[in-house]
Formats: sequence, C-alpha cells, structure tokens
Amino acid sequence: MRLFLDSMFDRKMYILNFIESSKNPVTIKEITEKTGLSKKTVSKVVKEFAHEHDKHKGNFETVCINGKIKNVQAQNLDLEGISSNYLKQSILYEMIKELFLYDNIDAIKFCDLKFISTSTFSRYRKKLQGILRSCGLSLSRTNQIIGDELQIRNFFLLFFSSSGSQWEFDIQEFEFLNKYLSRKLSNWNSYTFQERKKIILIIHISNVRFRQRNLFYPMRLQKIAELHTDSIYTKVLYDYFSIYKNKNKQQLWNELSIALFFLYKERLIKEELDMEAYNNYFSSEKFSFVYMSEKFTKKIIDFFFDGAQDINLYWRIRQEMDLFHLQLELCFIDSHLFYYIYDEKNLFHLDPFEEEIRRKVAIIFKELKSNDLYRKLFFSIKESAILEYLYLMIYTLVAEFSITKVEPIKIVLKNSKVFVKDILENKITSFFGESIKIVNINEPVDIVVTDISIPSLSEEIQSVYVTTFSDLSDLSTLFGEISSLIIKKFDDRKMITIDS
Repeated sequence: MRLFLDSMFDRKMYILNFIESSKNPVTIKEITEKTGLSKKTVSKVVKEFAHEHDKHKGNFETVCINGKIKNVQAQNLDLEGISSNYLKQSILYEMIKELFLYDNIDAIKFCDLKFISTSTFSRYRKKLQGILRSCGLSLSRTNQIIGDELQIRNFFLLFFSSSGSQWEFDIQEFEFLNKYLSRKLSNWNSYTFQERKKIILIIHISNVRFRQRNLFYPMRLQKIAELHTDSIYTKVLYDYFSIYKNKNKQQLWNELSIALFFLYKERLIKEELDMEAYNNYFSSEKFSFVYMSEKFTKKIIDFFFDGAQDINLYWRIRQEMDLFHLQLELCFIDSHLFYYIYDEKNLFHLDPFEEEIRRKVAIIFKELKSNDLYRKLFFSIKESAILEYLYLMIYTLVAEFSITKVEPIKIVLKNSKVFVKDILENKITSFFGESIKIVNINEPVDIVVTDISIPSLSEEIQSVYVTTFSDLSDLSTLFGEISSLIIKKFDDRKMITIDS
C-alpha cells in the first residue's frame, strides 16, 4: 500500500521502518545516509513521532543531549497500524473511496472538500491512472473507473481488505450483515475478524456496484456456482440477495456467482468440494486452461512430492491450478501493489529451503510458459507477479502435504563439579526440547558444553565454557550459541511427503 501514501507519510514510514529494523540505536546521520532524506526532514519526523508515539503500540525512544537528538531506537512498533492511519489521511485513498462509493470523482467538489488545488488533483489523478493501468483498468475523462467489471471489483476488494483492520464504510450495514451471517452460518465464529470483514466486504462491494447499475453477466462464473448448488454459502447468499435486495432472478444469480467466486478465490469457503462433480465440470472441453493445469500439476508432484501416486494430492493441486488459471483469465492483479515495501531484501528474505522451492518453481514455469495461453497474458501481467503467486501457492501445498524434518543439535555435556552436569542438562532440554539431543563424546557432535578444556577434542568442534548451571553470563552465551545452531539446522530442513 506504499504506492497510495502521500509523499510526506511515505517519508515518515520509510524512516520508521529503518529505525525499527535496525534493532539498535541509530543516529540522525545514519538515518539520512540510509534513506537519502535530508537531516532536517529526518529530525522533524523523529521529533513528531516521539511526540505522538504514545498513540501507537511498541516502544520509541530518543536520547537527547543539549536539546539535540543523539540517537533513536524503536522496538515492536505496529507499523501496519501506523501506515494504515497515514493511508486514511492520503489523497489517493480518498480518491479511490470516492470512486467506489459514487462511481466517479467530481474534481471541483473533491478539491473544495480536501482543500487542494486543481493542479494537485491532476498530479494525484495521473498517479492513480498509472496504478489502475498496471491492474488492467483506467480512468475516463469524467474520472470514472473503466475496465472489466470483475477486474474492478477485484481491485476494490484487494485495496480495501489491505487498507486497515477496521471496517471503513457504513457501520450499520456491517453490523447487520455480521448478525445475519452469524445466524445463517453455523461456522461463522470459526472465522477470524479479518476473514469476517472480508466476507462482508465482498457482499458490500456487490451491493454498491449493483446500486450503481454496474452489472456483469458472468456466464462462466454462473456455471462454476453450479458446483456449489448444495453449499450453505450459496443458500445463505441467495436468501440475502433475494430477500433484502431488489433483483430479478438473472441479476440475483449474477451477483451470487460473483460473490461465490471471490469467496472461493480468497479461500473463505470452509467446506469440501464434491470432487466427482468438480472433475466433471473442470474438463478441457469447457476450459482450455485445464490442459495446462494438468501439466503443471504433474510437474509439481514430480518436483516437490517425488512423483507420489496420491489421488488426494493430485486433486488438491489441480484445484489450485484451475483457480490460478481462472484468475489469470478473469481478474488477476499483482498483490505486491498492496504491500508496504520499504526494505525489499528484508521483507522477501528467503532461507536456503525457500530458495530451493523458488528455483524449482522457476524451472517448472520456464518449461511451460511458452504455451500460447501465457504469451497472451504477458502483455498485461508481469511474469514476476505470476512467479510470485505460483511460489506462494506451491509453498503452501508443500507445507500442507509434508512434515518438516529438522535435525536436532547434538550436544555433549561435561562438567567437573558434582550435580552440575545433570542440572545443566535438565535446564537445556527443558528450554530447547526436541531441538537438541544429548550425546556421548564419541558420537557426531555439534557443540561441547564444558567447564574445563578437553585435550582430545578436535579443534573443528565448537566448545562453550559454562562454569555452573547458575552462571547467568555463561548460560546466556550458551543459549545464544545453541539458538544460532538451531537456526542453521532449520535452514537445512527437509520436507517429507505425508502418506494419505
């Protein structure tokens, strides 16, 4: 969501992100060198936030000498909450909300209400136009969003579900829908607040766009809705749209189909599909992309699951691949547009295990992307966005159908004092559990814990000297060394496919 922040708020978040990620105290000079912002700007932002930080969670401390800031440190700041607050004060947010609620922006009225000049409005309009075009949409001369209706609704869904944790529209409608769905869906309380908010947002978007007469006739989605004919979600939404909203039967099924699609896309339908009906419906005769879904599924099983002959695994992957291709065909938007990205290297850090997943994903995609289906898509969708989606999808499937195996840290305990060894072993095993294993000196070992030098010990084996179990300094050093070794072992973790 960084793209949508006003520049002054963006500078604030850039500075706060650097301070928070530094972990240790940093000087104004260090911040200016990292961010490229002026010393005056950095000092002003730090002073302002130091004054207002009581409103936010976390710690923000400045050390001043003779009235000047020597250094500043931040820990556990709610950066998402802070950025969300800044977003709500930003012009682009107000423009998008205006577009959503009123279907266009009255430039003169908007400038008067926000106390901005027409030239400032034009500058923000140009920026919004660029963002919308990257989503396959555009702004008309009358400042109305134009493009495929499903793409427009997906843009609003992604934007408002990423803009903050609170409901941003009519609270009475939210409370009504929340009560209605809690009565109709027996599993409503199993959803988190954010999931419930997203479900209500999907319905709210449908209501707003329908009132504006932005109608859509999704023949394919109506057919997909047939897969969920007996679903409680279909029945609940059908009742809601038919009882509470004035629609004819065709319009009702249109809105129902769109809502079900978005619930399905966002993984908010918590019930199993009838796989026999699914198989009959998602055939290559009805959807040209099924051929590629099948090829991708087989490649994923070969690369990540050692070619496992598991029907449940096959259909679970096929289901994800069909949904992926359906989104590409109907309304795919790069989710990175809705992130707050200030330190990309840190935010998207991959450990060796994850790098291997991404490498395999790239190989699979390179082998298959020459198909005409993808050539057409690359005119409007970045290849990097598709690769990122596939990486996250496959990583999720690997986690779902595998167990993680991490080798324990092998520790030798030696101590010359009576009782100390047993007490120390109890302390270590109680804290680290199955992440460690106490072994003998003649076995393979990662670390030796001792209070005296062991002459026969190889120099390649790491030693940590601990005088006794109650020495706080020695224990802190030991626990730190073991933790570092555990992280290294975790980076080398293996995934073992679960047998059905």
